[in-house]
Amino acid sequence: MKKIFLIIALGIAALSASAQKPALNNLADSLSYYIGNTEGAYTGTSIRNNTSADPKFYNDCVAAMEYVFTLPDSADNYLAALKRAVELRTMVRQMQEQQGLDMDPAMFLAAFKEGLNNTNMSMDQIRAQVDMTQGLMKQAQEQAKARREAEIKAKSAENEAAGKAYVDALKKKDKKIATTTSGLSYKAVKKGKGATAKSTDKVKVHYTGKLIDGTVFDSSVERGEPATFSVAQLIPGFTEGLQLMNPGSKYTFYIPASIGYGDQGAGGKIEPGATLVFDVELLEILPEEQSKQ
Repeated sequence: MKKIFLIIALGIAALSASAQKPALNNLADSLSYYIGNTEGAYTGTSIRNNTSADPKFYNDCVAAMEYVFTLPDSADNYLAALKRAVELRTMVRQMQEQQGLDMDPAMFLAAFKEGLNNTNMSMDQIRAQVDMTQGLMKQAQEQAKARREAEIKAKSAENEAAGKAYVDALKKKDKKIATTTSGLSYKAVKKGKGATAKSTDKVKVHYTGKLIDGTVFDSSVERGEPATFSVAQLIPGFTEGLQLMNPGSKYTFYIPASIGYGDQGAGGKIEPGATLVFDVELLEILPEEQSKQ
């Protein structure tokens, strides 16, 4: 019975959907409908997937489409100008956001009008201004780069200090945490048996990588599958730590940025200067023939 009701409901929904379509009497009508409906669906989906989209954007879309499509053919020049205006507005916005420049839209608009009405400007003069503009844009890019580098350096120093304070506090509480000359701090949670790993080995490990606030950024444990690494191909702190371990051992590494990802950071979670915490279990040192594969 439920299946019958479901079929009826689906049939009613299909009839309702088809009833909303206008009569498609010819190819032009069909194209008008399906192009318009498809583009509307794409736009609507894009808006719904953008969590920061203004709810008024639906109405704005309809208003813009109604305005543009009701303009007469004689308005083609206006539409071309409107398209150019949107491009220039986007360019100014991008320079404000990417270069950090406090550009003045009113000054830009006034300068545009001045240039538009300047009938005495030769192509050589225009090209000279283009060269000048490119020089100014290069200067803006260099300033933005220097500003970003300064911000990264400051953030890195802040994170390095926080990491050092974190590890120092742990070492005061836990005397089993040792530190090597490179700055790697580690704790042997469980000792294994056999020879320790060498830099030329390939190993199979389970690991969880965390930030000092506990945020997990990578974990073979969570994936449910051990990872296989060439010891020498990891960040220096991890490479050094693995060479302290033998199969069956479990260690915790505290890796400062100087032997981690440095001032660059990595991915979206590891910031410049971040200290990394790795819980590592060395499952196996692979035989030489497997290491070569």
